[in-house]
Amino acid sequence: MMSRLWQIVTLYLFALGLTVSLAACSVQERLPEVELPGDWREQGEAAATRAAEAAATAAAYAEEAIEMAGPAATAAAERAATVAAQSSDALATAQAEGLVPLVDVDSLRERAASVRPDSSGSVSITFTDAELNQAIRLAQQVAAQSGRIILIHNPEVRFGSGLIIVSGDVTQPVAAQIRVVFRPFVSFGSLQFEVVEATLGNTTAPAPVLSQAESLLSSTLGAAVSNLPVGFTLQEVVVGEGMITVMAQR
Repeated sequence: MMSRLWQIVTLYLFALGLTVSLAACSVQERLPEVELPGDWREQGEAAATRAAEAAATAAAYAEEAIEMAGPAATAAAERAATVAAQSSDALATAQAEGLVPLVDVDSLRERAASVRPDSSGSVSITFTDAELNQAIRLAQQVAAQSGRIILIHNPEVRFGSGLIIVSGDVTQPVAAQIRVVFRPFVSFGSLQFEVVEATLGNTTAPAPVLSQAESLLSSTLGAAVSNLPVGFTLQEVVVGEGMITVMAQR
């Protein structure tokens, strides 16, 4: 099909060149007082014939290319839609059957509460950003159903290089992307989040949006970490690529 398209382009360029030659000859008709040599007129007539033939051939190839591409493009779109629907159905079925557990804030808290001490008597637990993102999305669905105002839509959390990056879409006060970089730290046994950078589009993120970005973390990750076994105090937090680990001791 690509060779056909190249033929179309080549023929159109050829037709354009011949048309320019024809334009020169047409001056004779518009300006009767100008005499053109006979061989110019013959060349112009021949050029017109070849241009018409080239244009007709290109049009035929164009119709053929469209006919060839149309069914293929339609079939590809239908196959893509089918695969997407099957994947979505498979995931929903697996989650319904318990094969792929739903991760919400309660499940994160339960994991933290059930962690057991190691040989040194300390406890540690690791969460991935994929788990946290699913918990955040489910929490936002519940919040929206209860009528709470959602300022950050389609939020996404990423862990890496000692930092937590929260991004998403904001429609108020302006429609723009928000990006907030946090550095987690432990203060008096509590997980805290220091703002390193906060932007909304090309400006500084306003306080209400920044507050909700931090709330996304504190209401999920913070809630889970605060539910470590009784008697253990949070001591350290380490952020790696795609995961965060907290450690606590008696």
